[in-house]
Amino acid sequence: MSKNTDGSIKLLVLYDILCKMTDENNALSTNEIIAVLAKRGISVSRKVLPSDISLLNKYGYEVQSYIKKARYYYVVQHIFDTAEITMLVDVVKASKLTDKRKNGIINKLYSTIGVHKHSKGSDKVIALETIHLGNPSIIYNIDAIETAIGLGKKLSFLYYHLDENKEKV
Repeated sequence: MSKNTDGSIKLLVLYDILCKMTDENNALSTNEIIAVLAKRGISVSRKVLPSDISLLNKYGYEVQSYIKKARYYYVVQHIFDTAEITMLVDVVKASKLTDKRKNGIINKLYSTIGVHKHSKGSDKVIALETIHLGNPSIIYNIDAIETAIGLGKKLSFLYYHLDENKEKV
């Protein structure tokens, strides 16, 4: 790429890398970011990268950083969170589309949450009856249950009972 083109798309590629490769638990150091940018044909110096990150933050693309032995950067807010992706993937899997089309859509959905949160190989389909979906947090509950099962953790549920006035206790 020419230097003019590098400058034109550097911020876009930088944010794309941060979105796809980082999250709260998996940050990239300055050197790692420079190396990934170099693989894409974009050169950036250690001194310029912080100002590029600052420019992204200035225009609303939230990139967090912290310092250990080096400075690390990560993106907090992705387009979808894991629970929303899980629900959408289940809907796609339950659809009557061809397997090839389903896989294409599922891969596009997973690409929005980054490589570290993408749990390939989950063939479980959750069937939700729309009649009983009064609670908007149900997708987060399902995600928590699936995560616990995937980690081999025990689950327990807190049920309620009705008192003499038929109120939840």
